[in-house]
This record gives sequence, C-alpha cells and structure tokens, in this order.
Amino acid sequence: MLPEQAVRFLHLAREREFINAEQEAEICAILEQEEYATPVFLVMMDRGYLDAESADEILFEHLMAEDSSESDSDGPPPPPSETSREDPTLKEIDTLIEERQYEKALEQLENLPDSYTQVARTFNQKGIVHAHMKQPEAAIDAHQKAIELDPAYAKAHYDLGLVLHGTRKLDEAIASYLRCIEQTPDHIEALNNLGIACVMNRDLPRAVEYWTRALEIDKERKTILFNMKLLQSKLKSTKPTADS
Repeated sequence: MLPEQAVRFLHLAREREFINAEQEAEICAILEQEEYATPVFLVMMDRGYLDAESADEILFEHLMAEDSSESDSDGPPPPPSETSREDPTLKEIDTLIEERQYEKALEQLENLPDSYTQVARTFNQKGIVHAHMKQPEAAIDAHQKAIELDPAYAKAHYDLGLVLHGTRKLDEAIASYLRCIEQTPDHIEALNNLGIACVMNRDLPRAVEYWTRALEIDKERKTILFNMKLLQSKLKSTKPTADS
C-alpha cells in the first residue's frame, strides 16, 4: 500500500492535471516495485511528468496541507494569550470560522461595539476570515493593523506570514515568521513554515536550520520529519556528479 503522503502528492498532481489516471497507475507501480525507496516527486521528474518548478509548487501545497491537517493534533498548543477561550465573543467567532461561515463571522467582527477592548485581536480575526475568503490583500491589511496595535502579538505575525506565504511573497513571509519566533521562540509552526519558505526560496541550508530547531522542540512531529526527508532527497538529486 502506498504511503499516505505519496497518495496525497499524487492526488494534488492529478488535480493540477500534471498526470492522468494511467500515468498515476504507472507511478504507483514504480513506487511499489522500488518499495518506496524513491520519493514520489523524483519518480515523476524522472518520467518527465514534472519539472523542478512544478515539483516545488506541488511540494509546497502538499506540505502546507500536511501541516494544516496535523498542527492541531501533534504540535504544542499556542500560548493562552493567543487563544480566544477566555473571550466569549471571539470564541463564538472562532466557531463560525471553523464552520466556514466566513461572511457571518466577518459581519460579527464588523459590528462589535466601540467599547470592545480586544481591538488587535479583532483585526487579526478579520485577517483570518479574509484569508479564508480568498481576499489576501484585505487579510494582509487587517493583520498589519493588528501588529501596529500590538507589535509583540506573535500570532498576528504568524498569521500575516501565512497569507504572504500563500501569495508567494516569500521574503516578506520569512520576515513575519521570524518576528513571530522572536516573541515565541518555541512556535513550531512558524519554524516549520520558515523551512518550507526557505525551500521555495532555494535557501536549503536555512531550511535545514529551521526544521532542526523545530525537531528540537518536538522530535516526533511527523510532518517535519517528512519535510526533512524530502529535502534530503532533493539535495541528493541536485548534487553535482563527478561527470558534471
């Protein structure tokens, strides 16, 4: 049976029409024959189904999806000051976001009374909602306003980094993640995303540095171990041979 990560990678490749069903079956057969010794993206590149840039794009989407699916289960919880548990108003909005009722969540945020004191967090919540609604510019603006009100707000820096990362503004995303870990050095999600952004930015040594730091916090974090394995495979695949 194919590893779950390989199945998800192939699913993304099919969604983006890099391969068809017949080619997917061919790749699966090769992976099974080799007992999964070769990462799936290298098999696809070897067969000409992906070039380096396309492989990087799918790797990015794949890793972000993996991180999103696991971040709530096997990463350390965020500091209490960055949650909405103690605030019933924001907790209710969190629930609407989880239920994907984004317009209703935004409406409630817009209609908060002037006396409401959690202004920075309100702007950050607006940014999260706009990001879910595929409105990156509005999301960036809201996160930046949250940071202007509270420059030490680690979660706002992290959430801003996510939007910048998703719009391929990699240098700005890296800067935001770094500001997050300045405030919260053990923020494993920021460290992991720093590694991913550095891979996308072709800065592989820094990716290794940030993922190593993340694994020092949680050595069992499956997505980061998987990311490191992919990076090591990528480094080996791009290493010059004696004939080159």
